[in-house]
Amino acid sequence: MATNNLNPDDSILSGIPMIKNSITNLETAIKEKCNVISNNFTTCTFSIHLDTPTAGSPENVLVRLESSSEHFTTVAALQKLASVQLPELVPQVLDVGITYTAQGQRLEYSVTEFISDAVTLEQEWDKLDGSQQEDLMSSIITTMSKLQSLALDSEHSREILQETRLYRDGKMALIGGPELGYHSDMAGFLAKLAGDATPAKTNFSVTKTPDSFIVDSELEHVERVELTSSDLAELAKQVVFCHDDLEPRNILIKRDTGNTGKWKIAAIIDWEMAGFFPFAYESGHKDAVLGSSNLHFSYYKLFKEQSQHLLSGGESAIKLLEALRAIDVSKKSCPTKNVGRRFQARWLGREKVELSSDVRLGWVRKVDAGDVGVYTKQDNNDLEMEILKELGYV
Repeated sequence: MATNNLNPDDSILSGIPMIKNSITNLETAIKEKCNVISNNFTTCTFSIHLDTPTAGSPENVLVRLESSSEHFTTVAALQKLASVQLPELVPQVLDVGITYTAQGQRLEYSVTEFISDAVTLEQEWDKLDGSQQEDLMSSIITTMSKLQSLALDSEHSREILQETRLYRDGKMALIGGPELGYHSDMAGFLAKLAGDATPAKTNFSVTKTPDSFIVDSELEHVERVELTSSDLAELAKQVVFCHDDLEPRNILIKRDTGNTGKWKIAAIIDWEMAGFFPFAYESGHKDAVLGSSNLHFSYYKLFKEQSQHLLSGGESAIKLLEALRAIDVSKKSCPTKNVGRRFQARWLGREKVELSSDVRLGWVRKVDAGDVGVYTKQDNNDLEMEILKELGYV
């Protein structure tokens, strides 16, 4: 059945020099050498085999198309920066540019190295024993530590990012990225996270003054959080390069070809959420997306345990975590028919977790949780269907 989803065609491939110059017959290539991985009305990701790649280029590449995105170039630049720092783990960005469909629709594209013989960590995580999970998490945390050594104001970063919105008119944004915007100070960044906060709509409000940023929740069990000017200044000093979506679905693994045959990290993909933030923000964001972006509590727990040493900023970092929690908990306490929001609440309940009084730990198992067990992908699909039926959507 015909759809309006975006798909590669002769015109699109002809507009990508690396592909046009490396494939003898584009029409045949689309049928025989092109594999669409995902697509919708505005985006398409596909792999393609090149007949005669240029020297130093791989035979198989991954192409991403987007019909309209003000973030595309910056995301590609951030991935390129990460690739230079972690060449063995971040797919190399080979080309970025503009192409057109046969109907004249303008598309932005990126061409990156394709990682073959790899699967997502999400596919294998629950099959791994505890020691294997710990080893893989240790590799992930080591990778994060290397990323954090990249300073936004370094000559290296400036060279790669100078044409992006992280640099404007010769000025550098202090904090942010494509998904969350670019901000000159921490207060502006926090205001962006809070959004259009009003007690009636979100169950919390924020007050921004020259000397502080305050979060006031309407919920009795959520205390007021005030970040002073000194807190904001301290957090600004702790800004580092973050992926901000290091969940199992964005980590590729493959078997070690040596004698051990153990799984190892093969690549880190999907850099759309990346940017420069205090690590306390990335850690707090993990709490907010457990049960949505990540459906593996054991992965979350190991991440929290092994990344504690990266949480810098002292009391100011703890205040940031408290502010993020206050915003998230208050917002999610509002009645909603959003399927994702309801799924997350139901999932967290099924996992028998609660927010720790130590904000650095995030979600922890309840004392009387007992043996929770492991839920499958089908279990999660069934839970979502249950919610859809309750809401009358199916």
